[in-house]
Amino acid sequence: MIVGELKKALSQVATAKQDGLAKLERARGEMAAIRNLANVAKIIEDNPNLLQLRLLDTLGQSKGNTIVFGSDLNSQIIKKDKN
Repeated sequence: MIVGELKKALSQVATAKQDGLAKLERARGEMAAIRNLANVAKIIEDNPNLLQLRLLDTLGQSKGNTIVFGSDLNSQIIKKDKN
C-alpha cells in the first residue's frame, strides 16, 4: 500500500515540477516579447518614418494589395469640404 501511495505522490511532484517549469518558460517568453515591443516603440519614436517603411515592406511582401503613392485625393476632399 505504501509503495503505491509513494509512487502516486512522486508522480504528482514530478507533474507539478513540469507544470511549474512550463509556466516559468511561458513567463520568460512573455517578458522577451514585451522587451521587444518596448525596443521597437523606442526605435519608432526616434525614427517615425521607419513605421511607414515597415508597413510598405509588409504590404509589398503580400499579394493582392494596391499601393498608391503621391495621391492628392485626401487634400482635395478636405479643400472641397471647407468651401
